[in-house]
Amino acid sequence: MRFFPRQTGPAPRADYVLCMARADYRHAASGLEKYLREEIELLARAGLSAVCVFPFRTRRNRAVDAWLSQYWGVVVDGAWRGFCRAADLAGWLADWRRNGRGLREIQLHHVQDYPLALLADFLAAVPAPVRLFIHDYHVVCAQYNLLRNGQVFCGPTAPSAEKCAGCRSWDPAYHPAWRAFLESLRGRLEIWAPSAAAERVVVGAFPEWAGHVRVVPHWRAVGPAAEPRPAPGETLKIAFVGAPSPAKGWDVFLRLRERLATRGASYEFIHFGRPARKGPARVRTVPVSVVRDGREAMTAALRKAGVDFVLLWSICPETFSYVLYECLQAGAMVLTHPDSGNVADEVRRSDVGIVLADERELRDYLADGARVRADVLRCRRESLARFGTMAVNEEILRWIPPAAAADLPARKRSSPARLVGGLYALKRALRRWGRAR
Repeated sequence: MRFFPRQTGPAPRADYVLCMARADYRHAASGLEKYLREEIELLARAGLSAVCVFPFRTRRNRAVDAWLSQYWGVVVDGAWRGFCRAADLAGWLADWRRNGRGLREIQLHHVQDYPLALLADFLAAVPAPVRLFIHDYHVVCAQYNLLRNGQVFCGPTAPSAEKCAGCRSWDPAYHPAWRAFLESLRGRLEIWAPSAAAERVVVGAFPEWAGHVRVVPHWRAVGPAAEPRPAPGETLKIAFVGAPSPAKGWDVFLRLRERLATRGASYEFIHFGRPARKGPARVRTVPVSVVRDGREAMTAALRKAGVDFVLLWSICPETFSYVLYECLQAGAMVLTHPDSGNVADEVRRSDVGIVLADERELRDYLADGARVRADVLRCRRESLARFGTMAVNEEILRWIPPAAAADLPARKRSSPARLVGGLYALKRALRRWGRAR
């Protein structure tokens, strides 16, 4: 990798959508980046280009971070274009418009790392419709999982001094700033939530936007599974899927393994995803990379391993949860609890798992092997019938404006910031060595 990488990528091929996210989607694997990759494929099939923008943040030094955050990276149709100053991006867009490529809409996917005032200035300079996607809850609180001190869900209401006293994430200026930002977009903003659970949180925090939130799931069910799953074997297989994070229930998974082992229960514990740094004893790891192996990689791995049920014990309300539907496509029963958002909603609505009040009730449930086996068979039939085959929801294409936004004011065209591009290349190299922040 050259220190000053080439930054002369193409302009959009056609009319385009501007997607603003927290990172380069080509090198990340969270649910947000998964959604972006799928949407970009949909746009391409509809003859539209995608211009993806992300901020440069280091979190190493306040002064350096303040300087770098005014530079935004640009990826056009999957090709690296370089970093430009936020104040110059509108000039790039105006130049593309003069060359016959029009901006249809601006999509805000995750903008917590953008300086909010700088973002507001950019949007004020670009007269295009704006669509805010709810992938997490950073529009509500800097603690985007809404976990009080990282431990307990703090509820679907607006932050306040009374509610948030004692929480280390409490910032009295954060929520009012976001409320003012959203209000500045009144008349051109639509909010998209991937589930009713996400809508409840957003409307609870911003009741004045009730009626302006559209629920659009990322995926849609299209039919039953092509092949049935066999009955469970003598040893039931329980899985944890994804990053081994306490917010997703990793600690509960490990404690469950220890408690069930002492009771002599016949369970095998398997972790699917990127291995933990120190793999725990008596947990088998199955490495899976959706980025490397494709969209169906996790479902295929779960089916191949013969997983009977999955612990989706998120302690914050999931806005959608790709993992949930990957498990259901594999015919795995889901065990969860009431605060898991769309996971609990789907389990109750579709009868594809069990919602348990707390960890103690979870342990007691799993101690009853006969009941668990009966539930596994029942939920497997239901999940494979309802969710055995799923596809990306194409509804986004119906709502993208049919014509490009008005012409942008003429601005001086700027060149990509090669120094910033070189620093970003260095940051990526340091990250591979485990030293970047």
